Amino acid sequence: MYRTLFVATAAATLAISGTAFARDKTNRNAALPSLDQVKPLPLSALPAGATEDAGFFHNFQLSAEGSYGEVRHKAGQPAALRQYSTGMAVGLSFDLGDYAFASITGNFSSNVIKSKVVQFPLDLSANAYSRGFDAIIGVKPLPWLRAGFIGGMGNGNAGYTFTAFGGGSNSVSEGQRLGGFVGATYVTGPVALSADLVYLNIRNRQDYGPNNTPQIATWGSDLLSLSLGASYRVLPQLTLSAGLGLNHIMKQTVAPADTANDINWASLQLGATYAVTENLDVKLSGSTWLNNNKFDYSRVALGLTYKF
Repeated sequence: MYRTLFVATAAATLAISGTAFARDKTNRNAALPSLDQVKPLPLSALPAGATEDAGFFHNFQLSAEGSYGEVRHKAGQPAALRQYSTGMAVGLSFDLGDYAFASITGNFSSNVIKSKVVQFPLDLSANAYSRGFDAIIGVKPLPWLRAGFIGGMGNGNAGYTFTAFGGGSNSVSEGQRLGGFVGATYVTGPVALSADLVYLNIRNRQDYGPNNTPQIATWGSDLLSLSLGASYRVLPQLTLSAGLGLNHIMKQTVAPADTANDINWASLQLGATYAVTENLDVKLSGSTWLNNNKFDYSRVALGLTYKF
């Protein structure tokens, strides 16, 4: 059995880094296995350039991000996997009155997959595409405190071939995620420190068609993530950021013939944001997983944010 991993860009979220909530943002798409679903969302509790009496909807930020990611399946059935993903995400975030905020992000990814089915063994190649969206709505009862809900869904399709036989087969997949978060930020001079606790319930389904056994696979998890972040304004225009995510799977179901995902692992994020103008930021960011015995994962992204 072959299971597609869809690795997309932009916002819905494995380690929601604290720096993302502090407006140094960076969703993974649906159809991902539990470990890969979650990515930093464009949340904000401290919007830049906030103004009073700006109307109920205000402090808008429009963002666009391109990314490149790699996944390597290190251990376990059913396949020794390598996946290369190129993605694009577009998001809009804004404040609602004085005490609430919201965002929505759409994303698309193209994936090239090279793998070997261990139990045969046979080489397998695939091209896969995924698309989806994620949304956030939250409250900030105090300037430094935030809480709210996260939801998202998506779908994907893949065409894969056993290289020894030629021909091809197709599969379709879909996924949903729903959860919540609570976080806080402390700002002193040019330094901002943040902590965020995120819970996500993730469910996935993949239909391989009638020629595969099993024809349909389902899997999912309940994921808890604690993200610690820091940012430092080196220059008036330049801010450096870093985040450490501590991730724990509370409960999981595994696809047929697959092995369980790691229960505990960490993620590291680094970023640099440059203010081209008062309203336009450019951000370069990178992330990787640490101490995960099943997957190696890394990602780089370049994004623009326009504030209005």
